[in-house]
Amino acid sequence: MSNKDVTGLVVGGEPRIDFLPPEVKAGKRARRTLRSLIALVLAVVVVCAGGYVFASSLAVQAQVALAEEQAKTQALLQEQSQYSEARTVAGQVSAATDARLVGTAHEILWKEYLAELAGTLPSGVDIIEVSVDSISATDLAPVPSAPLEQERVATISVTALAPNLSSVAAWLDNLREIRGFADVWGTPAQLEDEGYEVEVRLNINAEAFEKRFSQTNGAEPAESNDEADTAGEADTEGDAESTDTGASTESEG
Repeated sequence: MSNKDVTGLVVGGEPRIDFLPPEVKAGKRARRTLRSLIALVLAVVVVCAGGYVFASSLAVQAQVALAEEQAKTQALLQEQSQYSEARTVAGQVSAATDARLVGTAHEILWKEYLAELAGTLPSGVDIIEVSVDSISATDLAPVPSAPLEQERVATISVTALAPNLSSVAAWLDNLREIRGFADVWGTPAQLEDEGYEVEVRLNINAEAFEKRFSQTNGAEPAESNDEADTAGEADTEGDAESTDTGASTESEG
């Protein structure tokens, strides 16, 4: 049994002595350090090799997936080439639909609109002459030139004959309810043998546009060829009737 005091001295312990030189101890520590370093290097090599193998497998899988997708794309392109004519026709139909939409953007069905205008006439008031000045499909709305003048897309000049001044005032009030009303201007009534003659200039705005083929109007953006031909024939007949009506009105005036 050995006793140890606070100074670190061993009393009654087994006597030992180490005759190895410090160089031997240093060599042992160096060999242990070298073995630890070699083990660490081997572990790093193993981890790197494993990471390389894993990355290589991912790269191979990605290459295989890319090759498969490229094969699918090539097959789709080959299949798509079989329908090139259909795609061309679809493009032409789309272009025709867009052209129709642009061409009818400023369309006003004047036969119906003039009938609506005639419906505003009070009893006893007759139209003598009517002329229309409207913008085309490629024109922009004219800029108002007077402070109180509203933006307009067409102007209807009407010469009418009324039995009395109250009928003229009532007619001017009725014109404010017409679709697309912008403003109205009238000349002082002139007393004639048959009654009072007055010239009225009615300006109408974009609300008068029909927008038959606009999606916002609830119409389908595209129609079949038969429906389009039928609509075109109806438009032609409507335009012809409008022209005949205008011509007969002017001749009566």
